[in-house]
Amino acid sequence: MKRMVAVRTTLLALLLTVVFSGCDTPVDYDIRGTWNYTQYHMDSLLYDNGTITFSGMPTHGDWTLYNFYDVEYVGTYTVRGTQVALEGEEQWSGNFIDKTHMEGNWRGEEDSGTWVAVMQ
Repeated sequence: MKRMVAVRTTLLALLLTVVFSGCDTPVDYDIRGTWNYTQYHMDSLLYDNGTITFSGMPTHGDWTLYNFYDVEYVGTYTVRGTQVALEGEEQWSGNFIDKTHMEGNWRGEEDSGTWVAVMQ
């Protein structure tokens, strides 16, 4: 009887480990903090720049952006591995280049282009 309880306990612990280890996708870099960003229009001209601050978990959370006009925008982010996605008034997708550099593409209602960001 003791052996059966030990086997069930071990199996339950193993099952819980498997279930809970898949709850959060691992990330290669931590996005949290403040970044300097620059957006380029699809014709390669400067579109916008400023700072964007990420808060929450390494895998998801909220961002607050202040552009060069000091206008505030907010949204949410997700990170999976090196991939980054920002949702808000515009949609940004991209990748970490290393722990302090990201780059990607953005799309708004009428405009689109590329972006780069460097952690402060």
